[in-house]
Amino acid sequence: MSFEYGLSSALNAVGFMHTLKVAFNEVGFEIPDYLISTDIWKDVISINPAATIMIVLLVLLMLRGIKESITVNNIFTVGIMLFYQYANVLSIAIFDYKKAQPFFRNGEIGVMRGAAVAFFGYTSFEQPITVAEEAINP
Repeated sequence: MSFEYGLSSALNAVGFMHTLKVAFNEVGFEIPDYLISTDIWKDVISINPAATIMIVLLVLLMLRGIKESITVNNIFTVGIMLFYQYANVLSIAIFDYKKAQPFFRNGEIGVMRGAAVAFFGYTSFEQPITVAEEAINP
């Protein structure tokens, strides 16, 4: 179970940092490439320093206490829900049926990639809840 948590956390942190880099580039602030991916050994082993720092900070938050980590998780969840609602309203306003064909334009591979991203995303949301269940008198 620890391996599952470690893998899903690492993959989510790397994906989040890449998304953050793209978002910052859109507003004119560029995150240096060495913070996103640094080769340690000739394209065989590389690390993501920003994602590593993010994981360490989240582990420190979890060690601080269950109530604090659940509070931060709730704040992030509300923020994500607000963003999704904003995206839904915006997409309804600009939707054009003619552009929706073909529906699976990336084919089965695109569907599988999307399913994998969704799986790891939901796995990471499970972590604070599992830790909270194991706590005595949270």
